[in-house]
Amino acid sequence: MELIRDLRHNGLLIAVKALVMAVFAVSLYTFGTFAQSTSGAVNGSLAADRDVDLYGLVDTFLGDTDGFERFRASDRDLRTLTDFVAQLGHNDRLDFLSAFDQPVVIEDFRGDGRFDANAGSGLAERGEYRGEGGERLRDVKSMQMNHEMFAFSRLDVTSGSAPVWTDVDYSSGLVPVVLGTDYRGLYEIGDELWADVYGVRERLRVTGFLSPGSAVFHRGDINHYLDDTIVLPYPADVGRFVQQDRYTGGIVAFAMLNTDIAASTSMTYDDVIGELGAIAARTGFHSYSLQGIPTYLVQLRLVRQIVIENFGLLGAISAMTGVATIVVCRRINRVLGDHRRRWVRICRTVGRSDRAILRTVGQTWALEYSFVVILYAVGCALLPNHHAYPFLGVMAALGVWFSLDAVSRAHRILATETPGRRGR
Repeated sequence: MELIRDLRHNGLLIAVKALVMAVFAVSLYTFGTFAQSTSGAVNGSLAADRDVDLYGLVDTFLGDTDGFERFRASDRDLRTLTDFVAQLGHNDRLDFLSAFDQPVVIEDFRGDGRFDANAGSGLAERGEYRGEGGERLRDVKSMQMNHEMFAFSRLDVTSGSAPVWTDVDYSSGLVPVVLGTDYRGLYEIGDELWADVYGVRERLRVTGFLSPGSAVFHRGDINHYLDDTIVLPYPADVGRFVQQDRYTGGIVAFAMLNTDIAASTSMTYDDVIGELGAIAARTGFHSYSLQGIPTYLVQLRLVRQIVIENFGLLGAISAMTGVATIVVCRRINRVLGDHRRRWVRICRTVGRSDRAILRTVGQTWALEYSFVVILYAVGCALLPNHHAYPFLGVMAALGVWFSLDAVSRAHRILATETPGRRGR
């Protein structure tokens, strides 16, 4: 009954205080999730040791269809290309960052339209369609890449394992793949998907899932996200694949060539040209051109600066919000204490002990604190990003807050003077 009476008289103030504390807790959680993401970004995809110059490597057959077909029809010419790609991949001064976003066709795909190859591009989605044999097909997003690109982008597999690139062989009929985090719940590790890859029917086996927010630099986009993408490793030995399947192998070899090269900022453009020229002289492949991509370094440093500045700004806002929350809660506690002073005096007059009084008001405090926790949990659940450590950290901070708040309020009650008890 006393709990109901207390809520009837002080319920509005209790609700306001709980709401203020919950809002601050959610803002603190938001800061924690941002801090965790920022730390991972600054130490990962935005790390200072990734200050490199990128150059675009392209073949010179653009617009020359006849020359391209003649080149692909020649075993000798294709061998020069695959030797060039192989030696570039083993160069100590240049990082060969090969990646290409060729969609793959999946049979009996379990996902929906968000995985469609054109989803989010502004182009019309083809959706699900039927193959010649009546099977259900869908063109889905895929990113083919070599091990250097995977390592350079610091992609992290949170469950399962990354493909073993040295074991990747397209002619084997079974290719390991890693799926973006949005595929969780649709496929499991060890599941196999039938797919059309560069015109060849392949069996794809899931080996792991990428961490949320995984991204690579691709076509001028410093953060090309892979959450809804199938990551397909390039074959370890494209030369052997070309020998086994000249048509498809030639397509894959050219796809691997048309990509980016990372060079230390200490290397000049002429240094990079010279390094490629030496490889070309050894292999006999000269049908390439080099393009500078200065925007990568500019974007990298700009994004890093923005992230760090926003981290400081959000931290300052959280600190100011915390101070305001403390002031408001102390003021509400004072008003609640004034409201309860007369009741405390009456309780003492009728002989109730301080322990009994604290036990009674403690029920109201427990209800108030529970309300804060519920509001905090609901608020966090409604946010798009979820991280366990910030959530538990704020819960621990709330526990400390509740303890200090209860001690302060208990002290205020014990300090309430009652006729006949003055000086006690």
